[in-house]
Amino acid sequence: MRQSLGITKPIELTAASQAQLNAIGQFFHDHCFGRVAAVLTDRALLDPSLKPYAIVARSLLERIAEIARHHPISNVALVFEESTRTDALAATFFEGYRLQIGQMGQPVRQVSIQKFRMAKSSGEAMLEVADFVMHTAGNEARRRMDGAVPLTLE
Repeated sequence: MRQSLGITKPIELTAASQAQLNAIGQFFHDHCFGRVAAVLTDRALLDPSLKPYAIVARSLLERIAEIARHHPISNVALVFEESTRTDALAATFFEGYRLQIGQMGQPVRQVSIQKFRMAKSSGEAMLEVADFVMHTAGNEARRRMDGAVPLTLE
């Protein structure tokens, strides 16, 4: 979508043209799009043999599988921000998983999992959305640790 509109840098929605806003609206009209996150706080009590990143990776994949059971998802994109600290972790703990969805009496379907590693400087919208989702999930986890009631939609 970005290339077809001649977009070469992040869109500031306050300065987006009508054509860009229409293209964004059309994208969400034509495509199924969702965001999901999994976080683990520094207060979690873990068995010393367990790696926190492994727990979060498995939790995230389980959440994706649960969503895929109820929606006709065929592809999932996991976006990782390029990082010297976490590149090896993402490569280690998100490898080897296959997502197969099936329920009693229904055929099993495969859901493709694609992994992307992007530099923050790329300005890719996909990475910006991933960053926004993680900040929101982290803020909600901190709120809950401080005793706040979970946010819900009414």
